[in-house]
Amino acid sequence: MLEPLAALLPPGACSPLRTQTLRHLSHAIRTPISCIVGHAELIGDEAQATGNAALQQDAAVIEQAGRELLLVMDLLLGALSPPGAVLGSKP
Repeated sequence: MLEPLAALLPPGACSPLRTQTLRHLSHAIRTPISCIVGHAELIGDEAQATGNAALQQDAAVIEQAGRELLLVMDLLLGALSPPGAVLGSKP
């Protein structure tokens, strides 16, 4: 799935500037997604406490979608990053 993306990169493109750019991109994308996941968890907890099953289910859908986006970002940035580079932390 990500092989075509790696093919777009020029050989020897594993420069420090590229690694720094990927780190910044990882942070810029993961931070808001992590915030969405965290808020969905809070909403789900509140919905459970108040017995609002419909809201609890909606919050679970949002949380799961956010976690899937984080996974896609990990896969994408992992495919584009130089071997051994650490770009972000796991959720």
